[in-house]
Amino acid sequence: MESLNDSFDKFREVFNRALTGEPGEKEEYIAVSSVEELNKLLSPKRIQLLNFLKRNKVNSVRELSEKIGRDYKNVYTDLKLFEKLGIIKFEKVNGNLVPKVLYDELDIKVPLKS
Repeated sequence: MESLNDSFDKFREVFNRALTGEPGEKEEYIAVSSVEELNKLLSPKRIQLLNFLKRNKVNSVRELSEKIGRDYKNVYTDLKLFEKLGIIKFEKVNGNLVPKVLYDELDIKVPLKS
């Protein structure tokens, strides 16, 4: 979780490196503002979906929803959120949208501030 000030500080640092031509590490992250937001974003059902998708080949969103025993609409909504966040991508195969997880792991950092 990152405060707005921390996010601006990180942006300023990356922007200044870009201005000077200094190479920087490619760092992708999602900042949330509260533990509640993190829990909502990575709910147990969403983690289950990502784990299943990473370990199993599916040919469509419908097949995925059937295999994990969840409603198609809810699975599709979760996948669209993950796509927007850059965690998954969709590939069109034989007219079906096939979700693919882009990472092997998600690292979560929670700063403990006083």
